[in-house]
Amino acid sequence: IVPLAKHLIAKYCQKSGDAIVEFSAAARSKMLAYHWPGNVRELDNVIQRALILQSGEMIEVDDLFIDHFTTTSIQESNINEDVNNQISDANGGNELGNELKLQEHQIILDTLQACHGSRKAVAERLGISPRTLRYKIARMRDSGIQIPA
Repeated sequence: IVPLAKHLIAKYCQKSGDAIVEFSAAARSKMLAYHWPGNVRELDNVIQRALILQSGEMIEVDDLFIDHFTTTSIQESNINEDVNNQISDANGGNELGNELKLQEHQIILDTLQACHGSRKAVAERLGISPRTLRYKIARMRDSGIQIPA
């Protein structure tokens, strides 16, 4: 898994012109502990999200959103606990859809925090248009999720 993940990182970093980042020991352990039922596609998605969320020269364990590991790390986070409760409450209904919305909302919130609230920087970092970001944030607000200023 780790060599394949490194290959994917090199591919995306080269494509975007960014410096190639490494994995922390904890991040490597997390990847090795997971059984990867989604195979390469799942790993590819996890790597792409990690590259968006990582803020230093290394991908840390918290940058890796992996299936049940993601839910556990989100629920245990003291900083985001209230926000995640709001997301969970606002997204009532089917479990898979809720998990996907939870992950999307959490990525948007984490990126907002990493970009110090700059909507333009968030849209660029996530690879979406500012209009799409405004729409997603409006939907989150309509669901009762507080968006940081």
